[in-house]
Amino acid sequence: MSETVPPSLTRRIWMRIFAATGVIAAVVASYWIKVDNARQPEEPPATAFGQPVDTGRALLTPRALFVLSADPGDPGVEPGTKLLALTARIENITSQTQSVIFASPPMAATGDLELAEPEVILDRDGEVLQQLQPRLPEDVTILWTLPGTWEAQQVEITFFAQIFKLRDNLYGQSNWLGTYPAGSLLATPEISS
Repeated sequence: MSETVPPSLTRRIWMRIFAATGVIAAVVASYWIKVDNARQPEEPPATAFGQPVDTGRALLTPRALFVLSADPGDPGVEPGTKLLALTARIENITSQTQSVIFASPPMAATGDLELAEPEVILDRDGEVLQQLQPRLPEDVTILWTLPGTWEAQQVEITFFAQIFKLRDNLYGQSNWLGTYPAGSLLATPEISS
Protein backbone atom coordinates (compact mmCIF):
# COMPACT_ATOMS: atom_id res chain seq x y z
CA MET A 1 0.00 0.00 0.00
CA SER A 2 1.17 3.40 -0.80
CA GLU A 3 0.89 6.18 1.67
CA THR A 4 -0.91 9.32 0.64
CA VAL A 5 1.26 12.36 0.77
CA PRO A 6 -0.44 15.34 2.40
CA PRO A 7 -0.68 18.42 0.17
CA SER A 8 2.04 20.98 0.61
CA LEU A 9 1.52 24.13 2.60
CA THR A 10 1.33 26.39 -0.45
CA ARG A 11 -1.22 24.10 -2.10
CA ARG A 12 -3.41 24.17 1.03
CA ILE A 13 -3.14 27.96 1.20
CA TRP A 14 -4.19 28.31 -2.46
CA MET A 15 -7.14 25.95 -1.96
CA ARG A 16 -8.33 28.03 1.00
CA ILE A 17 -7.89 31.28 -0.94
CA PHE A 18 -10.01 29.92 -3.81
CA ALA A 19 -12.67 28.65 -1.41
CA ALA A 20 -12.81 32.01 0.41
CA THR A 21 -13.02 33.85 -2.92
CA GLY A 22 -15.97 31.68 -3.95
CA VAL A 23 -17.77 32.34 -0.67
CA ILE A 24 -17.17 36.09 -0.95
CA ALA A 25 -18.39 36.09 -4.58
CA ALA A 26 -21.57 34.23 -3.56
CA VAL A 27 -22.25 36.69 -0.71
CA VAL A 28 -21.69 39.71 -2.98
CA ALA A 29 -23.88 38.25 -5.75
CA SER A 30 -26.75 37.47 -3.37
CA TYR A 31 -26.49 40.94 -1.82
CA TRP A 32 -26.55 42.55 -5.28
CA ILE A 33 -29.62 40.54 -6.27
CA LYS A 34 -31.43 41.73 -3.13
CA VAL A 35 -30.45 45.36 -3.82
CA ASP A 36 -31.56 45.10 -7.45
CA ASN A 37 -34.92 43.56 -6.48
CA ALA A 38 -35.50 46.29 -3.91
CA ARG A 39 -34.60 48.99 -6.41
CA GLN A 40 -37.05 47.80 -9.09
CA PRO A 41 -40.03 45.99 -7.59
CA GLU A 42 -41.72 43.29 -9.66
CA GLU A 43 -45.29 44.58 -9.41
CA PRO A 44 -46.04 48.25 -10.04
CA PRO A 45 -48.10 49.92 -7.31
CA ALA A 46 -51.85 50.08 -7.90
CA THR A 47 -53.25 53.48 -8.80
CA ALA A 48 -56.79 54.81 -9.17
CA PHE A 49 -58.64 57.54 -11.01
CA GLY A 50 -57.73 60.95 -9.60
CA GLN A 51 -54.45 59.69 -8.14
CA PRO A 52 -51.34 61.20 -9.83
CA VAL A 53 -48.64 58.91 -11.21
CA ASP A 54 -45.08 60.26 -11.39
CA THR A 55 -43.71 59.36 -14.84
CA GLY A 56 -40.38 61.09 -14.31
CA ARG A 57 -40.80 64.10 -16.57
CA ALA A 58 -44.50 64.60 -15.84
CA LEU A 59 -47.30 63.89 -13.40
CA LEU A 60 -50.18 62.02 -15.04
CA THR A 61 -53.55 61.92 -13.30
CA PRO A 62 -55.98 59.43 -14.91
CA ARG A 63 -59.60 60.59 -14.83
CA ALA A 64 -61.85 58.22 -16.77
CA LEU A 65 -61.68 55.20 -19.06
CA PHE A 66 -64.21 54.55 -21.79
CA VAL A 67 -64.72 52.92 -25.19
CA LEU A 68 -65.88 55.03 -28.13
CA SER A 69 -66.42 54.52 -31.83
CA ALA A 70 -63.76 55.95 -34.13
CA ASP A 71 -64.69 58.86 -36.38
CA PRO A 72 -65.34 57.35 -39.84
CA GLY A 73 -63.91 60.51 -41.43
CA ASP A 74 -60.43 59.85 -40.05
CA PRO A 75 -57.99 58.62 -42.72
CA GLY A 76 -56.95 54.99 -42.36
CA VAL A 77 -59.79 54.11 -39.98
CA GLU A 78 -61.92 51.12 -40.88
CA PRO A 79 -65.67 51.36 -40.26
CA GLY A 80 -66.71 49.96 -36.89
CA THR A 81 -63.31 50.52 -35.27
CA LYS A 82 -63.48 51.11 -31.53
CA LEU A 83 -61.04 53.09 -29.43
CA LEU A 84 -60.12 52.73 -25.78
CA ALA A 85 -59.82 56.25 -24.37
CA LEU A 86 -58.20 57.29 -21.10
CA THR A 87 -58.78 60.92 -20.17
CA ALA A 88 -56.09 62.39 -17.98
CA ARG A 89 -54.41 65.56 -16.82
CA ILE A 90 -50.68 65.78 -17.42
CA GLU A 91 -48.24 68.32 -16.02
CA ASN A 92 -44.59 68.73 -17.00
CA ILE A 93 -42.67 68.86 -13.71
CA THR A 94 -39.28 69.66 -15.25
CA SER A 95 -38.07 73.20 -15.88
CA GLN A 96 -37.88 72.80 -19.67
CA THR A 97 -40.29 72.23 -22.52
CA GLN A 98 -40.50 68.48 -23.16
CA SER A 99 -41.03 66.96 -26.59
CA VAL A 100 -40.59 63.43 -25.21
CA ILE A 101 -43.67 63.09 -23.02
CA PHE A 102 -43.34 59.38 -22.32
CA ALA A 103 -40.09 57.45 -22.72
CA SER A 104 -42.35 54.39 -22.68
CA PRO A 105 -46.00 55.22 -23.31
CA PRO A 106 -48.68 53.67 -21.09
CA MET A 107 -49.31 50.03 -22.01
CA ALA A 108 -52.87 48.70 -22.06
CA ALA A 109 -53.72 45.01 -21.80
CA THR A 110 -57.14 43.40 -21.84
CA GLY A 111 -57.32 39.69 -21.14
CA ASP A 112 -54.36 38.13 -22.94
CA LEU A 113 -54.24 40.92 -25.53
CA GLU A 114 -51.73 43.78 -25.34
CA LEU A 115 -52.83 46.82 -27.32
CA ALA A 116 -50.54 48.71 -29.70
CA GLU A 117 -48.80 51.95 -28.73
CA PRO A 118 -51.33 54.71 -28.02
CA GLU A 119 -51.82 58.14 -29.48
CA VAL A 120 -51.86 61.11 -27.06
CA ILE A 121 -54.35 63.82 -28.08
CA LEU A 122 -54.36 67.30 -26.55
CA ASP A 123 -57.99 68.00 -25.60
CA ARG A 124 -57.95 71.78 -26.14
CA ASP A 125 -57.17 71.56 -29.87
CA GLY A 126 -57.74 67.89 -30.78
CA GLU A 127 -54.22 67.44 -32.16
CA VAL A 128 -51.50 64.95 -31.26
CA LEU A 129 -49.50 66.18 -28.25
CA GLN A 130 -46.11 67.38 -29.53
CA GLN A 131 -44.70 69.34 -26.58
CA LEU A 132 -45.47 69.94 -22.96
CA GLN A 133 -44.64 73.27 -21.34
CA PRO A 134 -43.30 73.34 -17.76
CA ARG A 135 -45.85 73.60 -14.94
CA LEU A 136 -48.76 74.06 -17.34
CA PRO A 137 -51.31 71.26 -16.72
CA GLU A 138 -52.98 69.98 -19.89
CA ASP A 139 -55.99 67.73 -20.38
CA VAL A 140 -55.21 64.85 -22.74
CA THR A 141 -56.90 61.76 -24.11
CA ILE A 142 -54.78 58.65 -24.62
CA LEU A 143 -56.25 56.46 -27.38
CA TRP A 144 -55.63 52.78 -28.12
CA THR A 145 -57.22 51.02 -31.11
CA LEU A 146 -59.25 47.98 -30.07
CA PRO A 147 -59.61 44.88 -32.25
CA GLY A 148 -63.02 44.35 -33.84
CA THR A 149 -63.66 41.24 -31.73
CA TRP A 150 -63.10 43.02 -28.41
CA GLU A 151 -65.82 42.63 -25.79
CA ALA A 152 -66.24 44.73 -22.66
CA GLN A 153 -63.93 43.51 -19.90
CA GLN A 154 -61.42 44.80 -17.40
CA VAL A 155 -58.43 46.66 -18.78
CA GLU A 156 -55.05 46.99 -17.08
CA ILE A 157 -53.04 50.09 -17.94
CA THR A 158 -49.42 50.20 -16.82
CA PHE A 159 -47.68 53.56 -16.53
CA PHE A 160 -43.89 53.86 -16.76
CA ALA A 161 -41.52 56.33 -15.11
CA GLN A 162 -38.22 57.43 -16.56
CA ILE A 163 -35.12 57.51 -14.38
CA PHE A 164 -33.24 60.81 -14.07
CA LYS A 165 -29.55 60.66 -13.28
CA LEU A 166 -27.81 63.90 -12.35
CA ARG A 167 -24.39 62.71 -13.57
CA ASP A 168 -24.23 59.77 -15.94
CA ASN A 169 -21.18 57.51 -15.99
CA LEU A 170 -20.17 58.22 -19.58
CA TYR A 171 -20.16 62.01 -19.92
CA GLY A 172 -20.74 63.20 -16.34
CA GLN A 173 -23.86 65.09 -17.44
CA SER A 174 -27.46 64.88 -16.36
CA ASN A 175 -29.54 62.50 -18.42
CA TRP A 176 -32.88 60.65 -18.63
CA LEU A 177 -32.21 56.92 -18.65
CA GLY A 178 -34.31 53.73 -18.71
CA THR A 179 -37.85 53.21 -17.46
CA TYR A 180 -39.59 51.12 -14.82
CA PRO A 181 -43.30 50.43 -14.07
CA ALA A 182 -44.59 53.31 -11.90
CA GLY A 183 -48.25 52.38 -11.54
CA SER A 184 -50.98 50.06 -12.70
CA LEU A 185 -54.64 50.99 -13.20
CA LEU A 186 -57.22 48.20 -13.35
CA ALA A 187 -60.68 49.34 -14.50
CA THR A 188 -63.65 48.39 -16.64
CA PRO A 189 -64.24 51.02 -19.34
CA GLU A 190 -67.59 52.70 -19.80
CA ILE A 191 -69.15 52.12 -23.22
CA SER A 192 -70.16 55.36 -24.92
CA SER A 193 -71.88 55.69 -28.25
